[in-house]
Amino acid sequence: MASATAELLETARVAARAASQLLAGARASDIRAKGNPRDLVTEWDLRSEEIIRTTLAERTPGIPLLAEEGGQTGAVTGRSLRWVVDPIDGTVNFAHGFPIWSVSIESRRRPWQRSVRRSFPPRRRRRCCAWRASNRQPSSRPCHGAHS
Repeated sequence: MASATAELLETARVAARAASQLLAGARASDIRAKGNPRDLVTEWDLRSEEIIRTTLAERTPGIPLLAEEGGQTGAVTGRSLRWVVDPIDGTVNFAHGFPIWSVSIESRRRPWQRSVRRSFPPRRRRRCCAWRASNRQPSSRPCHGAHS
């Protein structure tokens, strides 16, 4: 794995871990619809997104970020890299107490080309990482990707 890719994956891991620690014992109490009754947001979406934003900005300043709750920060041009964040991927499940949700962070060079992705479901204690949109592997084994 190239050094830049390893750094992105480590940055995503650190941010996902920070948000996951916040969410590990969280229970949604402030649940709102975002215009559609099936598209929910909780106070925990907002709090975990803020932790992720702060971590990514500290570790990778200047890389734009698109997050589900807070939208876009920074300008994306051409083939530039950007972070794409869903602080609670599966908010409906989270809001109803079902443990099937995760923190999802990925970097993309184009809207369709994933560079790295980190997904961490805190209550299941398994992580998944991928790069170049393939070679996904649960964290019970080390994450390894293609060098090309």
